[in-house]
Amino acid sequence: MQECEHELRRVAGLEKESTAVLKKSLIPKEESYVGLDFQENTLYTTKETEEDCSESAKYSRKSFEQQVDPLAVLSKAYARAKAIGSSTASVVVLNGSTVEVANLGDSTFLHLSLENKQYVVANISKEQQHEFNVPYQLARLPDASYLVEMKLGGRIKEASRLERILAGGKICRDAPESSDRYRFEVASEDVVILGTDGLFDNLSVEEIRKVVNDCVASVRKITPRVAKVLLTSEK
Repeated sequence: MQECEHELRRVAGLEKESTAVLKKSLIPKEESYVGLDFQENTLYTTKETEEDCSESAKYSRKSFEQQVDPLAVLSKAYARAKAIGSSTASVVVLNGSTVEVANLGDSTFLHLSLENKQYVVANISKEQQHEFNVPYQLARLPDASYLVEMKLGGRIKEASRLERILAGGKICRDAPESSDRYRFEVASEDVVILGTDGLFDNLSVEEIRKVVNDCVASVRKITPRVAKVLLTSEK
């Protein structure tokens, strides 16, 4: 919605200069959970872990002039995380007109830039996998006392399944330093999309690109009419 408002103001001549804005990511405030992905034989991510990462990234917004290292953000978040679980990660930082990325596992970033009024793929991350369906991932594993607490709390079946998985020795525990690093320049109206495999396993890059182009075309089509209404209402 904010992007649409910006475009309306630009077309209406209400803004003389474009401004790059680094926006805060909003993470839902839900209860943390511990669970298992039995298809992949691995623990899955927790809301607590996501909140730790968000909290650690806050210092990147203290000053737009400060150069921020995405790997440092990810490493600090991982060191602070206490929740049990595992997660892939993609941390993207805008330093001026330069985007820097630390990407671990099969989460993906997609950078689209304008070429002849159409968005085309400029940059995209590569998946990191140990083997098929086993992506690189950060993890915090439960110790014996945690499993005992689960059983005492009535979560006996879940604790037993955890014990079997941990005994199998197939839990990935990659370090933030295993992240792939990316660095590229962006221009006004470029689009950077971040998503997990939930997006990129279900939509091809070409389908995502088409959605972006269709959306932008629709906005540009109605923008002059809406801008005219806004100008008229202000008189």
